[in-house]
Amino acid sequence: MIPKYQEGQTSRDLVAVSSVCSYWRNTFLTTPSIWTRLDGKGMKKTRAWLERSKALPIQLEVGGYLNRRVMKFLAPYFSRLDVMDLPCLNAWDLSLVHNHLTNIRFLRDLRIQVSNPRASNTPLVMDGEFPSLERLHISGVQLSITNLRTPNLRNLLLWGAVDIRTLLDLLETSPVLELLVLKFDHHQDASISTGRKVVLGNIKVAHFLRYGPKVLQHLSLPSGGDVKIVEEISPGQLDGTTNSYTQLLSQAFNNLPMAHQAESLTFHTTGVSRNFLLEGPNGTLELANKDNDPTTCITLLRSLAQYSAPSIQDLRIPPLDVPPRDPGGFNDFLRSLSGLRTIFVHHSLVSQCSLALGTDYCPLLYRLCVHRPLRWVQDHHELARFAKIRSEAGVPIQRLLVNNYSAPFDVAVVGMLREYVWDVVWI
Repeated sequence: MIPKYQEGQTSRDLVAVSSVCSYWRNTFLTTPSIWTRLDGKGMKKTRAWLERSKALPIQLEVGGYLNRRVMKFLAPYFSRLDVMDLPCLNAWDLSLVHNHLTNIRFLRDLRIQVSNPRASNTPLVMDGEFPSLERLHISGVQLSITNLRTPNLRNLLLWGAVDIRTLLDLLETSPVLELLVLKFDHHQDASISTGRKVVLGNIKVAHFLRYGPKVLQHLSLPSGGDVKIVEEISPGQLDGTTNSYTQLLSQAFNNLPMAHQAESLTFHTTGVSRNFLLEGPNGTLELANKDNDPTTCITLLRSLAQYSAPSIQDLRIPPLDVPPRDPGGFNDFLRSLSGLRTIFVHHSLVSQCSLALGTDYCPLLYRLCVHRPLRWVQDHHELARFAKIRSEAGVPIQRLLVNNYSAPFDVAVVGMLREYVWDVVWI
């Protein structure tokens, strides 16, 4: 009986199994495909694995910090590398890897992460043909791209600094790209003055962290997939409808088919940031406001609604302190959602929503969900008044869900609301 080797077994497993008997040992030692996965942890072991793997492609997947002595020993064999995964490089290791990258033309999977990005000022240079490369993940280091051609690249993740012009060059030579994740350095100059447009016809997932719209305006994406932008937006970037950042958002949205088909718009608070999530049948668009400024939030929400208002059916808004100097901003935002069917709102905005919607807006609205209405003396009368005017105008709220797990069930309140709402549910 010949033992069956399973992928994922450790080197200790291999040694243990090959020690069962001489037949098993000879079988394993003469099967090169079993010895192609290197962890770079010792000279003796690395040398033995290389010899037993014969001339097959090898995978170097280092679990921790790099052994420089082993790396130098492996350098002449880099042309055989199929996978290189180095998760904890320092500045010295990076220079060693950099010197040999040009010898790995048949690499399929390259993942490099620098443990201390601030300690490295030397960019990682990649240029020329990499015809077999399918996955490229570079994190924590500046990547210098010079005429890099990756015709079979499917998965690209870049965290650090990279010139946008050369990035567009790379994307243009990667026609089968399916996943794109970009996180630019805080201090990077992401400005680019060009009308260039790169078509990514096969993209399924695209995530942009910082400077997303500036990149997105130069991309043409197909319908379908999952597009997310996480931006750090300050009040100064959204100080009016003619602001340059708002115009940039407009250009970015025009490249997103899903932005015009979104059915759900969520505005939620996470820590000190404000996130905006625009969901559609073809994916999501997410932006974050780090400054926690209400005016900025409303301006950004209004910008989002401007391009997707007719299709948005579901709106979710947790606490938001509407600034007294600009109450109309929130009203205008709500009134633009002509196809709105459901609102999930925090109790702090019940009064604001009632005033904004009245009976002349959102004629399809039938479901209202209120989260934790604590001040019942005020809130239940506000809800009842809103439900009454909608009902009398022929555009009734058909279902009211009240999430108030911290307060006892109030029969009188429910009875009052049921005069104007068909279905009241106490959660």
